Amino acid sequence: MATLHIFSSLLEQALPSASALIAKDDIVVLTQDACYAAAQFAHLPNLHILADCATARGALLPEGVKVISDTEFVELTLLCQTNISW
Repeated sequence: MATLHIFSSLLEQALPSASALIAKDDIVVLTQDACYAAAQFAHLPNLHILADCATARGALLPEGVKVISDTEFVELTLLCQTNISW
């Protein structure tokens, strides 16, 4: 089962380490200030961004990013067996 990786802040130093731990079937959700780093995560196939956070920050979204609601975010946390907050 996929792991849900939740990023809420800019972690430029940790990004290479985090990317190495994200499997191709894992799901990544960007929230809060991590929305600014959407382009750095654009290579991931299951990239999601929280709609309210992206809108509040005026974040530029690369192609392929799925914008999700708070309800969809909760559903993802229930779908995945493991959740990791970065």
